[in-house]
Amino acid sequence: MSVDVNYELEQFNTACDDFLKGKYILADLKISGIMKSIAYSEKIKNIISKCLENFDIGKELGNVFNNENVVVMPSESKKIVAVCFNILYNIDNKEINFFDFLNTYFKDGNELGNREFEEFSKVIILPFKKAINKFYTNTHILTESKEYQDNIYNKIARVAQIELHNLDNYKLKTIYKEELQILLESFVTSSNNNDKQYVFSLMIALDYFCQIHKKCKPIFEEMQNCFKPQ
Repeated sequence: MSVDVNYELEQFNTACDDFLKGKYILADLKISGIMKSIAYSEKIKNIISKCLENFDIGKELGNVFNNENVVVMPSESKKIVAVCFNILYNIDNKEINFFDFLNTYFKDGNELGNREFEEFSKVIILPFKKAINKFYTNTHILTESKEYQDNIYNKIARVAQIELHNLDNYKLKTIYKEELQILLESFVTSSNNNDKQYVFSLMIALDYFCQIHKKCKPIFEEMQNCFKPQ
């Protein structure tokens, strides 16, 4: 039975699109739908958690709302995720009243209407959706920092070599064992060549393989750890 590894992302995108195509009257309910789709996805929760690491909420929100009645969103994708999630989370938990928020930062005229809703969608929901999609398919971007770049390839090669010796432990059928062996050997070769793009392509392939063969998930987790600053 095949496994659709993008199902959780599709659910998230559907919830965001439901908001983007909707009307302002039901907006708070649609925000709850987005938050539920996040709660059901371990991968998206991990992405958000990574974006929130070392995130100074007070400082960054101060930058976002530094101009009177104007929202100035950051340009960095990690900060977009952190800021937008914080706003949506607080709306969903009634810490922020959605309509008061629209009235304060997006009001254009005497009464709230779809124009303010559309502006909120453009400033908050759409960038959030794009950033999550970017990180979902390119998880390495979240850990691009000078702290790990010097020795990341050595770590990857070491993990791959260890797992090549442990192949029998996963008790895979021969065809799948050979597929995993090719993946791991490719990790060693690409790491030795410092081939960044190929390593990241292999990470996506390994993620897919481990989604199907869940007993191998520790391999992917070990590879992910190679990208984390020490």
